[in-house]
Amino acid sequence: MMTDPKTPETLSLMLAAQQNARAELDFVIRPQIEHLRMSYDASTKFADQAIKSGFALNGGGLVLLSGFAALFKVDPTLAVKEIVVTVSLLISGLICASVTSFLAYRSARVGVDIANHRIAGSTLIHLNAGKQPDADPFSDPRVKSQYDAAARLQSDATRDAKLAVRVGLVGLAAFVFGALIGGWTLMARVGTAK
Repeated sequence: MMTDPKTPETLSLMLAAQQNARAELDFVIRPQIEHLRMSYDASTKFADQAIKSGFALNGGGLVLLSGFAALFKVDPTLAVKEIVVTVSLLISGLICASVTSFLAYRSARVGVDIANHRIAGSTLIHLNAGKQPDADPFSDPRVKSQYDAAARLQSDATRDAKLAVRVGLVGLAAFVFGALIGGWTLMARVGTAK
């Protein structure tokens, strides 16, 4: 005996099944969305701090170099090589800060794409679960392509994050050496200006 699909009992069961399916999908996707938000926030904060600290240190070093040279009455013609090296190192530090910030932002952007692919894959798995309950969810080429794309992007994001840290360390080293050379030059030439 077949039941009428428009009876209140049947409609009630269908509505309950849809609400249950939505709740299950929300349960699956909510942690991925939270991970997306946290990952993006962390990466953008890293990019923000990289550019702030890199520009403050190296840009401040450039400004202070000329100020200290005037304060300590240093004749710049006697320390041209050291000043050029110091300025070059501090400018290299500024460039490294910019590259670090770019790489960190790019890593954050790729993280968003990774999360979008994983959410799409999870949604497809959930939508296909009712059709073929015993089937491997990754047998569907659409699901597999979403997770494969996420895996490829994950390797890119990891590479960018590691490179951002390395470039940031190079920028910090450029600042330290620039400050040491500049400070040594200024202290060795104190009072040489007329």
